[in-house]
Amino acid sequence: MQLVTFLLHSLACSSSDLIQVSIKNSDEIPSIIQITTSSTELGTFWISGESGHQIWKTTIQEAQKEAHFTLLGLEPNTTHQCTIHFKNESGEIFEKNTEIVIPSLGSISSSIPLSIEEEQISDGYFFGTIFGETIYLILINTEGTILWGVEQGDYEHGGIDSDVSSDRSLIYFNQFNKDKAVDDSKLFKMNWLGELLEEIPTPFAHHMFDVLPDDSIVYISLDQRSTPEYGNVCGDKIVQRFSDGSEDILFSTWDHMTVYESASWNFTLYPFCSDWTHGNFLEWNPERASYLFSMAGTDTIFELSEAGEPIQVFTGLGAFGLSSALQPVTGGFSYPHGPHWNQAGELMFISTVEEQSRAIAYQINDDHTLEKTWVWGDEYNYRAYNLGEVIEVKDNHRFVNWGSVGVMQIIDENDSVLWEVHSGLNQWFAQFEYWDSLPGMEYVNLKDN
Repeated sequence: MQLVTFLLHSLACSSSDLIQVSIKNSDEIPSIIQITTSSTELGTFWISGESGHQIWKTTIQEAQKEAHFTLLGLEPNTTHQCTIHFKNESGEIFEKNTEIVIPSLGSISSSIPLSIEEEQISDGYFFGTIFGETIYLILINTEGTILWGVEQGDYEHGGIDSDVSSDRSLIYFNQFNKDKAVDDSKLFKMNWLGELLEEIPTPFAHHMFDVLPDDSIVYISLDQRSTPEYGNVCGDKIVQRFSDGSEDILFSTWDHMTVYESASWNFTLYPFCSDWTHGNFLEWNPERASYLFSMAGTDTIFELSEAGEPIQVFTGLGAFGLSSALQPVTGGFSYPHGPHWNQAGELMFISTVEEQSRAIAYQINDDHTLEKTWVWGDEYNYRAYNLGEVIEVKDNHRFVNWGSVGVMQIIDENDSVLWEVHSGLNQWFAQFEYWDSLPGMEYVNLKDN
């Protein structure tokens, strides 16, 4: 651990006005810097600096005698100049320039080779899980540099999803046994320093979860039942876990769908049941106050209310026995994954038909049919049977994650590739988010050339 303590003062102030500051590297993740500032009087603290081609400023902390900052996103193996600012209640501003050294992240950097194929955008960050023999949760910049990372799985366990709290100060990631006959599914909660804060049990959870604005958690869980015709069958349910540890079942496929031998029926993932629905994605949309829940086995996507009631049901080529279903009038879909709404009210996701994966968008017509408005990726001949998603990001761009193909892209409104990254051999991208700025940063601007 590096520890530096110094006195911060203005040239015009007396010794009674001294401000104390300590800087240390995280014990768990040395590239993360924690700065603590304190004063004998109340005031406002913030930190500013430069990182490569960017100018950054931390979130301001007001009316404090002591403030804590976690600097995230500075590239390993670099040295940075930053300025610590303090404004007292009289409006006087005290500043101190200091140097911060960011050490190496160690083996995690060399074990995850990333190749940038296109780089026409220079700002933004990608946070998510890279899946391989060892599973990591990582934060990368547009240059493909790993800025932060922790192991998400181990020899017996894997995980494919992550999320952050509403203020982005806490991290959640899931983990479940690779032997599906064993249920020890859980979520881990940690801070950016890499300190594990809590293990949250999520019985029979799989694939995805989401953290809601009130910091309750929703997750997909197996809903196994015995049937006279088929024996043990696994559908899915959506469970909401509250901060006090209590749980509520929001939705079950058994209440709204008819059991049949679906496309995932004979998957060998679960040795104790036929895999009927194979739910694979869950996302809360605050603007619509609804969930999107997709199932690859039954080719269905539900939009659900906050209480878990179906609002709309979108059906693909293999769907069966659904009422009030919206079916495409142009270009049917199958094996959906990663559905998101864009600002135009279109539904975007990854679809795989006859071993051809593509990113698609549908608009909902007045006659309650789906019309395909956009398709991307046919020329690649990708087969993304594991994961994948499409998300609208700033400036009408689209973030396309090809999942098990091991490719992520940013596409502009004219379908030009602005950014593209490829993972290393035998690694692929699970769930990722695109961020304009980093947690704890009030702004990040590009430097003038």
